[in-house]
Amino acid sequence: MSSIKCPSCGQNISKHANVCIWCKCPLTPTVMNAAEESENRRKIEAHKEKWEKKEEMRLAQIRAIESRQIHCPYCGSVNVRKTTFWSDFGLWQSVGKQWVCKDCGSYF
Repeated sequence: MSSIKCPSCGQNISKHANVCIWCKCPLTPTVMNAAEESENRRKIEAHKEKWEKKEEMRLAQIRAIESRQIHCPYCGSVNVRKTTFWSDFGLWQSVGKQWVCKDCGSYF
């Protein structure tokens, strides 16, 4: 059974009661809604905490993925590509330094 506190005497009473059984104070729908509202606030806070934990984990995963990306050691850009050339045999092959930065043009 769900209960609320009477605004007049403070005794616990059923949330479905129309009057307090102790002091006969009439209960308006706003009094009953106050208890439901506090329960809803508690649920929202619990959901918010759960969402914040998920968001924190998602950001940590993104940071881990970004840290593994190839980046230019000179300018820090991740706008890089593999260096390749067309050989006499018709194959793409890596040459010397394997990466080139599209932003600063340096090879590494």
